[in-house]
Amino acid sequence: MITDDGRIKVMDFGVARQAKDAITKMSMTNTVVGTPPYMAPEQEQGTVRRESDVFALGVCLYEMVTGQLPFSGGGAAMLLNKLNGKHIPPSQRNPALPASLDEVIAKALVPDPDKRYPTPDALVAALDAVISARA
Repeated sequence: MITDDGRIKVMDFGVARQAKDAITKMSMTNTVVGTPPYMAPEQEQGTVRRESDVFALGVCLYEMVTGQLPFSGGGAAMLLNKLNGKHIPPSQRNPALPASLDEVIAKALVPDPDKRYPTPDALVAALDAVISARA
């Protein structure tokens, strides 16, 4: 969404609605809220870590460079694909992309959060290295 003064706002009405409902009820506990295609496997299973955000950034990056989400299916099938790390490398969807970008995105999407980039800054540094190598 773009505001009248030209600022971009990222919106996800499903999450906003769930958050509003959770605040209203206040009796809900242990509720996982998010948009499944962008949620890390551990997040879907009830655990949220800093590396969960790295996973979501990896999904966004994959989608930006390919025009598609990395994991197919719905519900349990999508979660299983995430847990198995099953996605088509971005360069197979877009041959103009370097294999080094495949490696960066694959590490961001690793099912085990301990094997992902530890922070979003580390992911950005890896992307900068890919860009520098191509310059």
